[in-house]
Amino acid sequence: MIVAGGTMQPLSEFRDQLFKAAGGDPQRIMHFSCGHVVSPENILALAIGAGPSGKSFDFSYVSRAAPDTVTKFPVRFIFLKLSLTH
Repeated sequence: MIVAGGTMQPLSEFRDQLFKAAGGDPQRIMHFSCGHVVSPENILALAIGAGPSGKSFDFSYVSRAAPDTVTKFPVRFIFLKLSLTH
């Protein structure tokens, strides 16, 4: 099995939950790590606090499955993508 991703720390949690829990021998785990493969000028981090209507997002446990949250959050990303690609 190959597990690949971004920030996967602490690695011991992956090892314990995915491999040791299944009875695997920890000596068989090979770990490879490298630096960032995406250059800093190609990364854009934005905080999105509101949907297209201006209403704030509420990701609390009670509201995270609410229709407004489920439908408005993806729409906001579509608008963001369109604004960045033109």
